[in-house]
Parts: sequence; C-alpha cells; structure tokens
Amino acid sequence: MNRLLFSIILFTVLPLGAVAQQFDVGISGKQLSTYSFSGFHQVTNNRIVINTQSGSQLIHRFFDTAYRLLQTYEVQAGERRQSREKSNPYLVQSLGIGKQYFEVYAGKDSIQIFELLPESGTDTLRQVIKYSIDPDDEKFIAVMPTNEGCRFLSFAHKARKMIVYNWKVGQRGYALKQVVLPGSSLSAAELKEYGTSFQQKYKQIFRNLTVQQSGKGNPYQFPSRGQLFYNDQRIYILSYTPLETGVNVLNIDLESGTAVSDNYFCNPVDLGSMTKLLLYPVATIFENTLVIQNSSVKKFQYLFYDLIKKEKVRTLETGTNETLYKLVHSDLKQFGTLGSRTEEKTHENEKRFISRKNSGTPFLTCVRSGDSLLFSFGSFIGTMGVEGVITDLFLSVIPFVPYMLMTGINDQVFRYIGIYRYKFIYAHSKFSLETFEPTASVHVKTFLDELINDRKMKRLSADGTILISLPGSLHICIYDEKAAKFSVNKYYQ
Repeated sequence: MNRLLFSIILFTVLPLGAVAQQFDVGISGKQLSTYSFSGFHQVTNNRIVINTQSGSQLIHRFFDTAYRLLQTYEVQAGERRQSREKSNPYLVQSLGIGKQYFEVYAGKDSIQIFELLPESGTDTLRQVIKYSIDPDDEKFIAVMPTNEGCRFLSFAHKARKMIVYNWKVGQRGYALKQVVLPGSSLSAAELKEYGTSFQQKYKQIFRNLTVQQSGKGNPYQFPSRGQLFYNDQRIYILSYTPLETGVNVLNIDLESGTAVSDNYFCNPVDLGSMTKLLLYPVATIFENTLVIQNSSVKKFQYLFYDLIKKEKVRTLETGTNETLYKLVHSDLKQFGTLGSRTEEKTHENEKRFISRKNSGTPFLTCVRSGDSLLFSFGSFIGTMGVEGVITDLFLSVIPFVPYMLMTGINDQVFRYIGIYRYKFIYAHSKFSLETFEPTASVHVKTFLDELINDRKMKRLSADGTILISLPGSLHICIYDEKAAKFSVNKYYQ
C-alpha cells in the first residue's frame, strides 16, 4: 500500500543540514504493509500529529517538535481511510485552524470534515458537504485551505460546471457557487487559426492537479502538467496548449462565479523544425502573474504576463551567442542514477543542458525570497539502467489523483523517488519581485540542493514515508525496519 503526507508551507530556503531523530508508532516491519500513515504540524499549538490506521482502527499520536510523545488516543474510523481505498472516504487534507485540529475526507457523494479532540479522545464530525450535482457526474478535484476554513472544488463533466464550496470554522452550513465552464477554451479567432484540435480537454487536466496558494509557492513541490493556484479572489488552472505553443489559463472569479479561458501563445505551430530547435514552454503563477520559461538550444526566455490585464509585462531572453548565466544564477546540475554514467555532475555545455532538460518531464517552481522571486527549473529524464527501467515500469501504472490528496497514492512521493532513479537536472534563477530584473545573485541554492546531496534520501520508498512542513524546516520521516521506528531527517531553511 502506498502512502505519503506532503503538507506545504512557504519557505525561503537556505539549507543548513539535516538532523536525524526517531519516533515509535508501535508497528513492526512485518506489519508495515497493513498500515496507512499521515501527519501534519499544528502551527498554533506547535504540535506534530502522526496518524496510523489499519482497517477501521485509527490512532492519533501527538508529539512536540522534538518528537517526544505527549498524547495518544484511538478511535474507530468507520469507513474513512488515511489512504485511498476503493470507494471509502479518504483523507485529502489535515489542517490546524486556530488551536483546533481538523481532517477533511472526500467520498463518492460528499466531503466530510472531522475535528480531532485530544481532550476527550474523540473525533467529531463537524460538517458534511453533499455534492450539489449528480454524484455520478460530480468529482472532487481539490481542497484549498484558507485562514478561516477551506474551499473545495469539484467538477461535473456532463453539466460542464465547476462547483466551489466554502466552509468556515464555527459556522453552520457552507456556501457554494456553481461556475459554468466556457463553451470553448479558444476564442473565435483562435478557433479559426488553430482548429478544434487545440481545445483543452479539462476532464483529463483535472485528474491530476497540483495545488498551491498563489503567491505562496513552495520549492518542495514538483508540479504536474495541470496546476491550480488560488487566492481570496480567484482560482487559476494552468495547462498547456498542444505542440509546445504556450499555455492555457482557466480564470475563475470567485466573487462573480464566472470562468473565462485565456490562451498565452508564445510559440508558432512548427511541425517542420528539428526537435532540439523547438522552443519548449514550462510555466507557473505567482500571485496574479503568469511566468513562462521558454527554451531551446538557440534561445532562453522568461515571459511575464499580468493575468488581470491579460497582457505581457516583461520579456527576458538570451540570444544565440549569449550565456545562460545572464538569466540563470546557479550551476547547471545533473544528478544521475546507477543506470547513468555519472552519479552527479555540473554541466559546462549550456546547450547540452537545455537539450537534456527539454527531452524530459519539465518543472518550474517559484517562491518569494525577500524582495526577489526564486525559480527552480529542470526535468526528470528516464534512463536505461536497471533501476531506471524498473522505475519507469512502476511509475507507468500509477493512477492519477489530485495532488492535494495528503495521503494515499500521490505522485509527489514518486517524483521524489524519481530523483534517485532517473536522471534529474535542475538550476535556479532569481529576479526582482517588483521589476523582474535579474538579480546579481550567484551560486543560488535551495532545499533541492540539500536534498540531492543527502544520500540518506535514497532510502525513500512509497511505503512508510511521511513528509511534514514546519515554519523554517521540512521533516522527512522514513520507516526504519531494523529499528522498527520512523527516522526523522530535518532540513532547515
């Protein structure tokens, strides 16, 4: 059974090393496959909650941040599960609001919100949100935590609607808005120019969204090809247009309950060019700014667009004879595998680095770093070594589920495993938050550099892994079968 918690909090990362600790949850190595795990940090109370579940037996353990056990209680969870199993309601979010502890479960026809009550040793059902459209059509997509509660997003394919549910702590009931999808993802002019083959297939895109609060990106997240960004006013869903021509942004206005589709085409349709000469876009969103990195062996660009005004505000690029280091502020790194020739190296050939980046599965992340924006980018590249082939086969059968599933089969854990099974190449760029001007920074490093240099992370597995974010650090908990305990690796900002 595959398990993971990936709880996200914003960090400006300056890695200072890892510290190992251990904690016990009373499970032997032989029992590991029968348990599901989750965990999270309650910021206000400064407590770490670790959940273990086997069947309907659910145990909550409360630790301090040094992993000293403070309290344990057990409940019968009924049908709800920490990981996705058949049609059971499964955990999609653990969160702390004020001094309270909550867990959110998504089921076939409803969303259930439970409060954990350590004082009385009970879990109490606080809210059931019934899907407002035919449950056979409406599917859960994402949970978006707010300061006062949570928003939930679902999608009804046949009805062509997205439904936004808004729940607040301490209030009875919830609000909802049904948002009608645009009739087409293309304008009339775009439809005439590109044809119906360029229509976005939202049903497929919504199957595997990475989710984050706009303006609070996190370098620990490897985004999927479909990404959801949200703030108090809007939800942006980013996907890619065919043939590497650009990106599509589905822009949902939460106040009016309306949605519009905007395309940002940055490359022409060019079926005749050699693959290496094509420009490949990869994108992210920070607050209300869309950022597209567009690259080939001939050109390297950052394109900045205002999503409210729907216009380009800045273009940064290198020409054929200019170095990438005009826009890149770190070494060009490759981390190999046992199936590659070199375990780790720094690329000196800039064109080769870009060519390899564009041959893999790309990513681009953005996080605020003081008065700057820090971008990490790169890609996963399959290898032909034994480990690479095995991992390729393994990953090819993973079902797609939303990123915000905090436990269960989650593509984030496999992407982390992929760092050590695939060729993984990456670099960083840093720009002014106000003007997008390249900074004078050199040798920029992030948590990613620390993780890659820590050989202990090769022990990452789909079983018995819990990731917990705290203000200022990330805890990666890996089950140690010899000690029959979780080993905690703490990475500090």
